[in-house]
Amino acid sequence: MTVAEVAAMCQVHRKTVVRAIARGELRAVRLGIRGAYRLREEDVEDWLAARAVPAVRPERPAEPVRGFLVA
Repeated sequence: MTVAEVAAMCQVHRKTVVRAIARGELRAVRLGIRGAYRLREEDVEDWLAARAVPAVRPERPAEPVRGFLVA
């Protein structure tokens, strides 16, 4: 996959993908004289999984005590 394809798939800017590669967070290889990046789909999926936000369970509403809500 190219940087542009990854950026489109993740709905982020291409620069975000390049920065993740530069920081070593996302594996990629450079090709040719210009050094265009190519990424494996598995590496992109791993990168996304590492940044996934865990689901947050909604808190139970406070039980009323003598007509007042306890925070």
